[in-house]
Amino acid sequence: MAFNENGKVQNAWVEYLRTSTQEAVDSLSAVSSIPNVFTQGPMSAEDSPPINPGTPEDVWVYDDGDGTVLGIPKRGTWHYNRRSPGWPELLGRPYKEAIETIISEEVGVNVIFGPAGFGRIKNIDIRRVWLDVDKNGNVAIVPRLG
Repeated sequence: MAFNENGKVQNAWVEYLRTSTQEAVDSLSAVSSIPNVFTQGPMSAEDSPPINPGTPEDVWVYDDGDGTVLGIPKRGTWHYNRRSPGWPELLGRPYKEAIETIISEEVGVNVIFGPAGFGRIKNIDIRRVWLDVDKNGNVAIVPRLG
């Protein structure tokens, strides 16, 4: 018997990076293989997670606060908006573990690390994360996209 199936499996939609959040949500909602599309704007580290964090098959679209998609929309459950508040759960964790977490969540991001308070350029780049490391090799300041 010959193989006669065809289809498409997709877990991320890079084409919506830096586009209109509403356009991305509308387009992704029309994809039959996506059960739910959720949005998350900037928040503080003290804000509570949503009651429904979604399922691994759902898609979360993170907004930069100005109606633009921040990061590549992808399948998975909820996490903090990585621009604000960033990765508060990595505070105090070993920096190498933090780097692995960040690059696994944000495809194509550059993690730039150094001693806490190290110099940095002032421009904003959502493909970059600054990682301040304390004298013990742990994350000293909450890392953020930008």
